[in-house]
Amino acid sequence: MKNYTYKFSIWLFDKDSKTQKISTRKASKIVESQTIKYFGYGTIWNTIWIYTHDNWELVREPSISVSVSFNEKPLQNLVSEYVNVLKSELNQESIMLQVSEENLNFL
Repeated sequence: MKNYTYKFSIWLFDKDSKTQKISTRKASKIVESQTIKYFGYGTIWNTIWIYTHDNWELVREPSISVSVSFNEKPLQNLVSEYVNVLKSELNQESIMLQVSEENLNFL
């Protein structure tokens, strides 16, 4: 059976101040609530994104990852609306989306 997995990566540093203004716990509750509202289920876990600035200064940014799988591709406007709501509520410039298509078997 075909399976489509959508993995969202949501950073928690505020897009304007570049610092965390919403606690990870509160952000997780927002993400959880919107994931249930839009998809009805999902897997959510806390992560840390690491990257460097141009001067090689290391940045560790608290983040939340969400994974949702479907038997058929979801409506694009549903995914876009979910992303736009989270971007607004968490004051984010963007949310990364990785889509994979695979065969899924239950044994």
